[in-house]
Amino acid sequence: MINSKRIKKIGLVIIGISIICYSYFYFTKEFSPKKSKLTPETKINALDTLKEIKPEYEDISGGVMYTLPNKAFLRVAPNSNSKVIDILRFGTKVYIKQFTYNEEKTDNSAILNGEKQNGYIAVYFTSPKNFAQKPAGFLNEKIIVDEYEFEKFKKNFSLKEFALLESKNKRIILENSYIEGNSYSLTQDAKRAPYVLVNGDFDGDGLSDFCVALDNIKNRNSAVLVFLNNSETKEPYLAFSYVFDDYAKIVKLNKGHLLGISGTIKGLDYDAICAYKDKNNIGVIFYDDTKNKMVTGSVKTNEEQEE
Repeated sequence: MINSKRIKKIGLVIIGISIICYSYFYFTKEFSPKKSKLTPETKINALDTLKEIKPEYEDISGGVMYTLPNKAFLRVAPNSNSKVIDILRFGTKVYIKQFTYNEEKTDNSAILNGEKQNGYIAVYFTSPKNFAQKPAGFLNEKIIVDEYEFEKFKKNFSLKEFALLESKNKRIILENSYIEGNSYSLTQDAKRAPYVLVNGDFDGDGLSDFCVALDNIKNRNSAVLVFLNNSETKEPYLAFSYVFDDYAKIVKLNKGHLLGISGTIKGLDYDAICAYKDKNNIGVIFYDDTKNKMVTGSVKTNEEQEE
């Protein structure tokens, strides 16, 4: 009798333990977070994310650029004293290193420091494929532009009278071609071209300056701009501008030419510019030392000088 009661108790204990174990495993399975498998799409997206944040130093492409000068000196090293290994003509296509992607995640300037030094940039004749590729040489950064800018240069300076302008002079003409709310440009008329550009030393500092007459076809008028070279930087700057109410022509007046100013005849101290739109409307633009700037006056013709 005692044995049967003991067996009964043992059975109840076993049943209780079984119920507890079952309940534990059941609720653990039903309510624990399920582990989801990555679908193929999820795996691809995850790889792309990793690729985006990983610095890809070898992913280089070539940015297309064009040379502006008639003679662009390709140098072996990034400085003006290094050996010239080639002379490139106006419009020569070259390439510079650029990243194809990941530009926001990577410090490109630090990686490409070796490509830009002392105002010079490494250029290639074929599109570079990797970061380790050696350049063809180095060019001054100021003398190359992208395709959009190059098309503007090609359009404005295609005539032979303008083709020999220095690239810095071409650039400053374009930078100052918007005047008094109107857009002006160099003429594309070959017959007019000889009368819209003159060179000379207009302020007597020994440096070559220049003057241009830009036209506005819609308004049928011209703007005359005088650019002097800074004696310290050797860079041109706009020193004088005047808008005509008609098309203007300009010619150079050499140093010593006589001017009539306020009833006094005076010889020009420096080269000057004669700007006119017809025989009865002649004026001169010259440098006045007392005012330290370009001013206007009237021209004494040869006939008046003889009288």
